[in-house]
Amino acid sequence: MGLDVLENVHVPKTFPSTEYSAEVHALLSKLKLLVEPQGFEVYPFLIGWYNETVEEVFQLKYPEDTVAFLFISTPSMFEKAFVPFVLKHEMEELRDPIDQCMLNFFRNLVKVSK
Repeated sequence: MGLDVLENVHVPKTFPSTEYSAEVHALLSKLKLLVEPQGFEVYPFLIGWYNETVEEVFQLKYPEDTVAFLFISTPSMFEKAFVPFVLKHEMEELRDPIDQCMLNFFRNLVKVSK
């Protein structure tokens, strides 16, 4: 299951209650299993809610009932994801270590979630 599954997910306006679709719940559960051990939290939200709170330049061009996920790093991410990433790479090849760590993390997340 890839993250592109979100394109076809319809969620009622009551989201994120316990009534959101089984498909969203299953994807959220899978994402939590993948990211929490690495020091991240994940939360679903509707694009429409986001677009209502930001200026037009920052709005996402998806239907308002599209589900998206917010990933937040916790303090433990430093030891669980960042330090192991840095130890695997030579410092000379890391120009922006935290950015490169996050890119690597999300690329791997996409691979394993397909």
